[in-house]
Amino acid sequence: MIEVKMPGKGKDLRIKHFESMGHVPELGLRTDREKITFLAAFTGLNYSQVLQYTPIQIRKMSSLALSAIAKMDLTSKLPDTITLQGQEFYRVDPDKAGIGWHIDYSNCDIKKDPVRLACMFYIPVGYNYSDVDENGNILYPISSRHAMFAEEFPLELFMRSATFFLERSLKSTRRSMVLKTAERRLRQRVSLVAKVLNPFNGKRVSKES
Repeated sequence: MIEVKMPGKGKDLRIKHFESMGHVPELGLRTDREKITFLAAFTGLNYSQVLQYTPIQIRKMSSLALSAIAKMDLTSKLPDTITLQGQEFYRVDPDKAGIGWHIDYSNCDIKKDPVRLACMFYIPVGYNYSDVDENGNILYPISSRHAMFAEEFPLELFMRSATFFLERSLKSTRRSMVLKTAERRLRQRVSLVAKVLNPFNGKRVSKES
């Protein structure tokens, strides 16, 4: 049986825990199968590995995980800068970002790759999103920080950022330059975030102007 350290607080959760939130039905985890499926996504273990735990352990682990998710701070103002592994990143201003950022952002899929979306929210201090070197290669592309964000980017900050950027993108005057299908995807993602948050004490994410 693999020993797993369960996060005890909302601030301990990372983006890698995002997928598990989609495995919580609106009425909560009521069956053993639901608990096992949820824990597999939350811990990164496969289904058979979770089955190695006793029913009592599974119930306790599920309870701890749900408690941590419910404790997330979903109302605080987004920080202008964050520091991950000693590197500083600043929050993108959608109103000042170039069209390239808006196009790439509209093509992100929060369900398939939430980490890529987070990489659109914060970029390295001292650089613009589309900066290139003398050979025309993008400086600090998303791939250069994707693994770091997966392990270090706080889930509660991601949830607040996701709603903030989705709403700002829809309101942006630049949205008329983005394909209508992209706008529909943005609206669908707003609904997905709301649906994911629904089981967790009815908490809402912050709205900033």
